[in-house]
Amino acid sequence: MASPVRRAAQQARRVVYKAREVKARRDSIERLRRSLNRAESSVAMQERAQAHLADGTLVMGNMSYYAPNVVKYEGDAGRVIIGNFASVAPDADFYVGGLHRTEWVSQYGMRAMLDLPGAHEDGFTHGRGDIVVGSDTWVTNGCTVMSGVTIGDGAVVGTKAVVAKDVRPYAIVVGNPAREIRRRFSDEQVDALLRIRWWDWPTEQVKQHVELICSPDVDAFIARFDPAAGASAT
Repeated sequence: MASPVRRAAQQARRVVYKAREVKARRDSIERLRRSLNRAESSVAMQERAQAHLADGTLVMGNMSYYAPNVVKYEGDAGRVIIGNFASVAPDADFYVGGLHRTEWVSQYGMRAMLDLPGAHEDGFTHGRGDIVVGSDTWVTNGCTVMSGVTIGDGAVVGTKAVVAKDVRPYAIVVGNPAREIRRRFSDEQVDALLRIRWWDWPTEQVKQHVELICSPDVDAFIARFDPAAGASAT
């Protein structure tokens, strides 16, 4: 027969095992709940993105990809227009509107918050126009792009940058506020690439010349296709 001390130890172990089982079940249920929430959220974002595409709030170019929740404050008049072969990472936010009226006596949304006539028809909130994202651009994770901004072809927006002013073609910008740290290529090379505009080629033509496009030899690509030198895109 087990001693009282041994029985107590066995009972304590059973209690610990039971507690672990209960915790494991709870953790499993919590993981399932989170998974379902993510799935529901993903479906909702996909539906929202489809609605943006349908009503023209979001205009997507050929072969570009983006996160479904990219457009913020879509109730304003502006649009997000994205070019061809653009890469928009998750958690990039494009604020078409949502600006408060800082030039008014009060920036507060009086009519909306006090349930007065004219709410959301008085210019609160507002935007500064369309956001235009060029072709062959890379808008990285966590960026914020404000209304009225144009991001030029070939530009790169660094992680968590806040873009409130235009970004010139092939510039790399970082920080808050976003500032240019360099261009991807020399000014002469950029001018040539903007003349070539390979992103406007038919997809089959892009496939045909992918070895030159996916190459660090920019000068060879320019020599082959720059119309200023009499080259042809075929």
